[in-house]
Amino acid sequence: MKKIILFLFIGLIVACSSKDSAPEVSDSGLAGVWLLISSIDDEGEEYIPKEEGACPHETIISETTISARSYYGENCESSSESFALPYTLNGDTMNFELESERESIKIIELTSTTLKIISGDDSYYEIGTYLRQ
Repeated sequence: MKKIILFLFIGLIVACSSKDSAPEVSDSGLAGVWLLISSIDDEGEEYIPKEEGACPHETIISETTISARSYYGENCESSSESFALPYTLNGDTMNFELESERESIKIIELTSTTLKIISGDDSYYEIGTYLRQ
């Protein structure tokens, strides 16, 4: 359940990358509403919500908090939003506490329209790709 909650907050992972290839990340460049368009896990299993007929999942990032909004219902007409979780940004990594444990989300790509993140650890991870709304 904890892994699902973590992924819902940003669909997210611990990855190896050089500092040279790290994206330029700032709180203001990250802030916005992001729509999950795909995720892939450590076993290569890909999930594309639109192709699966799933209702949208949005991640809302401010300069200090992150929350999630999930839609549901026959026509995705209803929504629920999670509580806002405070985070700190250290380079290309978002750090926060979830269920009294420190968690990290590594930003592997950030453009004006795309956010790609990795979350988890060596035993399980997911890479999420989002489009800015």
